[in-house]
Amino acid sequence: MQKLSFLTAAISKYVVSSYRTKLRHILEGDPETVYTNLLHFENFADVHPYMKKVSCSAIICSNYEDYEVEEEVNVLPFLKYRPCYSVRVSEPAEGKHIRYTSQVKTGLYLCIDFRLRRNNKGNVIVDEDIELQTHRFVAFIFFKILKKTHLQVFEAFRLRMKEQLQYQGSYLRSFRTEVA
Repeated sequence: MQKLSFLTAAISKYVVSSYRTKLRHILEGDPETVYTNLLHFENFADVHPYMKKVSCSAIICSNYEDYEVEEEVNVLPFLKYRPCYSVRVSEPAEGKHIRYTSQVKTGLYLCIDFRLRRNNKGNVIVDEDIELQTHRFVAFIFFKILKKTHLQVFEAFRLRMKEQLQYQGSYLRSFRTEVA
């Protein structure tokens, strides 16, 4: 782990640039539920495969909340990386836009913007804009891991919401049956 931190620090002294990518997630269900799952970072961390521990910091502001995160990531089959960092969760546009910002390590700054909307079929569209400020090599590895991970997170959200919809539907059907 120290070798990787040393490598990250050594690389960060050289070219640090901004790199961006976008992901789009389509979910069935209620936009408020999706929004709540993203805004309350513990819900996001609950389905994140690498986040081992997340705790809300003692200082809470009305505009944002800070969290302490401990992760464990297999960067290579023989190399585990265990970063501990802070994440700030804010709402630039209440009900529509959530932002996660973090200085993951020296020379590795992460900003994720989630924007929610509905499409014409009634599905919830989550556009995820990800920006990294780091060295090109680190960005390449980080994006590869992050894309895979966030697809897993949103698949877990999708399944959770599907179960909620099925439960609500079966509850309503059973309620109607009892009344009839």
